[in-house]
Amino acid sequence: MFRKLMRLLALVTVFALVLSVAPASAQEEVEDKWCAGQTIRFFVGGAEGDAFASIVLRGAQAAEADLGPTVEYVFSGWDIDLMIQQFREAIAAQPDGIAMMGHAGDNPHHAHRRGGL
Repeated sequence: MFRKLMRLLALVTVFALVLSVAPASAQEEVEDKWCAGQTIRFFVGGAEGDAFASIVLRGAQAAEADLGPTVEYVFSGWDIDLMIQQFREAIAAQPDGIAMMGHAGDNPHHAHRRGGL
């Protein structure tokens, strides 16, 4: 029991040290806009203007402003067929990155079983 407690304490100490250094290096990266010139297709989830999507959108827009990529925002209203179609279109457009927030439906395997992905 004592060894486990000491290991946990050591891990927490290392984690705290890493966090104390992280803000300075994170700030340097933000200033560098290291994602400038990259295009990201971002699936917000939900419908434009709904409560959930608005929160996710604001976070993504803040990251876009800090890091400098060009972001194309996609809204689906949680329509799974629309999400599948939009995902296919995103792959065909070949952006530098695809980010997806949200998963329509209650079953994560639903789209796969329907041949969507």
